[in-house]
Amino acid sequence: MAIVMSDIQKNNRPNVPNLRFPEFSGEWKKSILKAECEINPKTGPLADTFQYIDLESVVKGQLIKVNYLKKEDAPSRAQRVLSKWDILYQCVRPYQLNNFLVRDNSSTQRVASTGYAQIRTNNNPDFFFQLLHTQKFTGRVINRCTGTNYPAINSTDLSEIEINIPEIKEQEKIGRMLSLIDQRIAIQNRLIEQYESLIKAIIDKWVKVLLSGKTVRFDQLYERAGEGGTPSTSVKEYYDGGEIPFVKIEDLSPMYLTENKDYITAEGLSKSSAWMIPEHSVIYSNGATIGSISINTYPVTTKQGILGIVPLKGVQTEYLYYMMRSSYFSKEVHRIITEGTMKTAYLKDINSIICPIPFPEIQSRMVSGLLALSEKVSLEGKIQRFLKDLKSTLLNQLFI
Repeated sequence: MAIVMSDIQKNNRPNVPNLRFPEFSGEWKKSILKAECEINPKTGPLADTFQYIDLESVVKGQLIKVNYLKKEDAPSRAQRVLSKWDILYQCVRPYQLNNFLVRDNSSTQRVASTGYAQIRTNNNPDFFFQLLHTQKFTGRVINRCTGTNYPAINSTDLSEIEINIPEIKEQEKIGRMLSLIDQRIAIQNRLIEQYESLIKAIIDKWVKVLLSGKTVRFDQLYERAGEGGTPSTSVKEYYDGGEIPFVKIEDLSPMYLTENKDYITAEGLSKSSAWMIPEHSVIYSNGATIGSISINTYPVTTKQGILGIVPLKGVQTEYLYYMMRSSYFSKEVHRIITEGTMKTAYLKDINSIICPIPFPEIQSRMVSGLLALSEKVSLEGKIQRFLKDLKSTLLNQLFI
């Protein structure tokens, strides 16, 4: 499919997208949502048993949870009786973009919460579903939201939001292309989930077997760990001036930490409470998102809530990483969590966890197979990120 910059755009005439399929020309029509769609159309009565879609049921366009309710047990918010091609638009915290397009008929009645606006259009549903996810439309929605903790927009205000639409054939082509990308992203997500599930199952099987052999306390597996890491005064050992990668909890990703967005200067580090973690350490979140874990491929600096664990000689970093991802280790960590303003698994308590420590050759056998699977996950993740970036770019360029 060829997409080109339109002649009208080149001539600086308004109301055309930056990118366009070459067979289309002319300006898009200015309108408002309620002129092109029916918002919360009148619906029939609830069936005796129905599928209920609440605000927890949809994540990024995917229906992740199915609730079957009886009419007598229905909450008061169960009012939106759905038909094929209806769009559900999340009115509470709409920036999350957890919207849903009903693409099929169901033998069981589907009913949505009034936390959604139900949108029905005679235009192309795929096109309108994508339009609702553009930055411009979302920005206009947020500007009309009320509330702070749970910003929301009512259906009346939503219906008045300005939109721009092309003729139906162009709608169909845009909607079809972007929907195909969404389908490919969904497939990619499932691939990654399946590989991750396989890795987790293998790890759990290994650890279960290894626990019947030699075990030690966790603090007998590492040379150095904790919020001390490498003292900040030794920063010149790793960097001679310039900026140093700074890692936050949300940066931790499965396997190797390869991307970094934030930095700190050597001077800033020496004046802060941050510390250095040498390369090829296990980085583990023991506060906030407990259990997030990575291996750093380069020296990094971090602050409270993240442990930098340098394994002892004879303990492979990758073995320690996989062992700490096991269900057994996770269960033991959550058993010793200290409650407070922020849940924390303190190192002094983690140190007492009993862990398997097989011979180096057994560690290598365990690690080699899992690394191959982890590399596959990494590759699929790159494809996933490419597709998401492509979708984001097209959303910004194909719409007005």
